[in-house]
Order: sequence, then structure tokens, then C-alpha cells
Amino acid sequence: MNMLNKNIGKRVREIRKSKDISIEKMAENLKVSYSTYQRIELGETNSWVSYLDTISSILEVEIEDIVVGKENIEQNNNHQKGGVAVTQNLGTINNLSEKLIEQYEIRLKEKDETITLLNNQINNLNNKK
Repeated sequence: MNMLNKNIGKRVREIRKSKDISIEKMAENLKVSYSTYQRIELGETNSWVSYLDTISSILEVEIEDIVVGKENIEQNNNHQKGGVAVTQNLGTINNLSEKLIEQYEIRLKEKDETITLLNNQINNLNNKK
């Protein structure tokens, strides 16, 4: 299991609980099943990437609070000198960016394959006429 997924899931769960929002309500708002949402919080999937904007909106927090964690932001602001904190946050943001790009590339490839398949089916139907 990916550590980034587990950390994101843990933060989402903690924020959700602090806002007294049920898993059922989160799943409903995200338009996913209970088990799919539960897998996000357990860190068993990286599908959170697709829902990050909506999750942050539902929980009324900044994306950075979910990705980096408010405690890490505050700790960096209070205990570290400028450059080190910025470097650590940029590293986390770069990792997230790479993960987001990877997920979007996978989705684009799947959509391209679906479009090709549908076009082939349309052509086959037109040729039979």
C-alpha cells in the first residue's frame, strides 16, 4: 500500500470526523459507493486524486490541508527556517503532481481506447447497411 495514499486517507478521515460528517454522506456527495469511499480513507486506492477538489470542498478545507496536512504546515511555519520548510512542502507537492498526472494519463488513455472502440462499432454498423 502506498504511504501517500495512507497519509491522505488518514487526513481526510480526521478532517471528516472533526466536521462530524458521516462516511455515507461523503460517499453520497462524491457519487461513489460506501466501500469505494472507505477504501480512500483506508489508503487502499489512489482514486482520491480524482476527487481531491470535491473532497476539499465538502470538508471546507484547502487542498494543501489534505495533501500536506495542517499539522505539517503549522510545524514547518513554527519550527523550521524558511528554505527547509518550503523545500519539504515542494517535495510533497511535486509527488502529488506526479501522481495526478499519472492518473489523468491513465484516464485519457482509457477514454481514447473507448472512443476508438465506439468508432469501430459505428463504422461496422454503417458498413452493414
